Amino acid sequence: MVTFADALSFLKKKALEPEETLADAEEAEVEGEDEENDDDPRLSSAALCMTMRFGNSSEKPYGPEYTHQCFEGERIPGYQPFQEDIDEKMIQILGDSGIDKNAEPHGSFQHHETALEYLRINIQIAPSCTKCKVTLESQPIGTSKNSTNNNNNKHALSVEDQQNVSKRRRLESGEKSKHPSDDPDDDCVKVEEEEENRPVSSTIKLSNSQILEALAKMLPAIVTDEKEDVSNEYLAKPVGVVLQEYSQSNQQYVVTLAQGKEPGVPDYHDQVQTLALPYIEAADAIDVTYQPHAGSYWQIAYLFQKHSIEEQEQYSLCGYMTLWTVTSLLHKHQAGRVLRLTQALILPDCQRQGHGQEMMRVIYKLAQGAYDEKLPEEVVYPIVEVNVEDPAEGFMKLRDLVDYQYILENKEWHDQLLEVALGNKDVDHDNNKNNYNTVLSQVAAKAKLTLRQGQI
Repeated sequence: MVTFADALSFLKKKALEPEETLADAEEAEVEGEDEENDDDPRLSSAALCMTMRFGNSSEKPYGPEYTHQCFEGERIPGYQPFQEDIDEKMIQILGDSGIDKNAEPHGSFQHHETALEYLRINIQIAPSCTKCKVTLESQPIGTSKNSTNNNNNKHALSVEDQQNVSKRRRLESGEKSKHPSDDPDDDCVKVEEEEENRPVSSTIKLSNSQILEALAKMLPAIVTDEKEDVSNEYLAKPVGVVLQEYSQSNQQYVVTLAQGKEPGVPDYHDQVQTLALPYIEAADAIDVTYQPHAGSYWQIAYLFQKHSIEEQEQYSLCGYMTLWTVTSLLHKHQAGRVLRLTQALILPDCQRQGHGQEMMRVIYKLAQGAYDEKLPEEVVYPIVEVNVEDPAEGFMKLRDLVDYQYILENKEWHDQLLEVALGNKDVDHDNNKNNYNTVLSQVAAKAKLTLRQGQI
């Protein structure tokens, strides 16, 4: 028998259902719009114009993931990618099954209606990552396909262009800066100070020099000699002190640590850090010589591949991680120096091979003092914690995996956490929770992890 109270409850529920359903539908519609408008930066007009090759590898070429810091609106005014490049790179990035022919193109494609020429930018990065070669290929829109090869305009860098876009960056001494200085002695493009780091923007077709000037922000030094083969430009020795060597897939790798103020390191890092711009969304240049006081300084962990070429050892860059050491007098565990990882880059041809994990393990060993005997005495101090500045989602997953493995590998830490996590049935919940937090804090301090990472 249905009571009055049951009937009233049923009616109230039915009265609320349409309003709740409508709200849910509106929320779902908004979420769908956000997803639909979330352009993939790898598929922007500017990104699809570019092809980047690293070292002398014959592996597939790569495109940049981000171009917004070089080209406003992720487009190159007056140009659009060749259609065959769009088709090829869409398959390379999304795969055959990932392409939705009904999906809206990247927002930057809107300017194609006013484009005057097709553009292809070929970039060859030297194995050392200290220089590169750029070739521009353009073709007027409307030119017949049969005349493409005959009328294709190829532009290698002239000496005059090189003088306009030379980018040997010097950062102001004594100041931690994220941007290149406007030193009058620098052989670089002279622009107004307030416009120096703005992306290139124009309503007309950019000239070759303007394109190269924009590209110079995200590339190491561009060579002037058209005949120079940068694909064979290796390093005779790795930069920094070798901390660890390891092999993978029959290839040899070394992880080094370089001091920011060490001779030669600033010049080298000024070149290689430009490559962070096309692969890290919010990448900024840093002055590795910056040292406000003795307790704070920059170090860079580099990953190099070792090659045997004509019976001589030579090295190519695979990636790097920048480390900022700062003294923390009010640290929770104990006062001491904190090692902060501020930027991590593994070059595209070396990604998804486990190198990021290897580098993180080396950094934890560094914090534990495993390499103290190899380092200069002035930088050997107890590290109380390793943390990460504003990590991207992909790096957070990498870090969580390495941290978990790191704890598992130390049986003492693992057993301590496991014992207290299971709890004691004879002790009330609050005491168990207090015990867990105490042990967690102790293990995090030993492992040089933050408390939050210990909880994860």
